[in-house]
Amino acid sequence: LARSLKRAWPEAAIDMLVFRGTEDALQGNPDIAQVLAFPRRPTLGETFAQIRSLWRKYPLALSPLPTDRARLYCWIAGRRRIGLLRAGAQDRFKGLLLNQWSWFDDLDTHTVAMGLRLAEMLGVAPCFEVVPPRMRPARLDGLLAPLADRPFAVLHVYPKFNYKMWPREAWIALASWLLTQGMGVAFT
Repeated sequence: LARSLKRAWPEAAIDMLVFRGTEDALQGNPDIAQVLAFPRRPTLGETFAQIRSLWRKYPLALSPLPTDRARLYCWIAGRRRIGLLRAGAQDRFKGLLLNQWSWFDDLDTHTVAMGLRLAEMLGVAPCFEVVPPRMRPARLDGLLAPLADRPFAVLHVYPKFNYKMWPREAWIALASWLLTQGMGVAFT
C-alpha cells in the first residue's frame, strides 16, 4: 500500500502507525517517512498523549485493518478517512467514522489485496511490489549467520489464521526441495 501511494504521490510523506514491537518490518522502507509505534495496551495517560499527538494531523488517513482500534485511530488522525469494514449491520454503523469504506473480505481475498483496495478507492494504481526491511538488526544477523551469505528463502509456516495454514508435510517437501536447489532456508 505504501509503495502504491508513494508512486502516485512521490512528494507525500507517508507515516505508518503500528504496535510497538512490529516496527522492524518497516525499517528502512524508502516509501515511509516515519513509523509511529504505540503500545498494544496503553495506559490512560498514553492514550491521551497518542490522541493529542495524532489529532487531525494528516489530510488523509487510511485504515487497512477492519478493527475498531484501527478505525478509531484513522478517525482521530485524518481529516479525510478511508478504511475497511466487516460485513454486518454493526460495522455499517462504525463506518460513520470513515468518509469512504469498502467491505473487508478475509475469506476470498488476500490481506495485501484488501489493503490495496484502499489505493484503488483513491484512484491510485495498485503496486504489488514487496519492500522488505532495508537494515537487519544485529540479532537477525546472528540468526542468519549459519546461512553464510548464500541465497535463502524465508518460510513463514505459522500464519496468524489457521485456515491459511499449509500442511506440515507440504512445508517439509518445499524446504527439502529448496535445499536441493542450493538455497538456505530460514523459518519464521
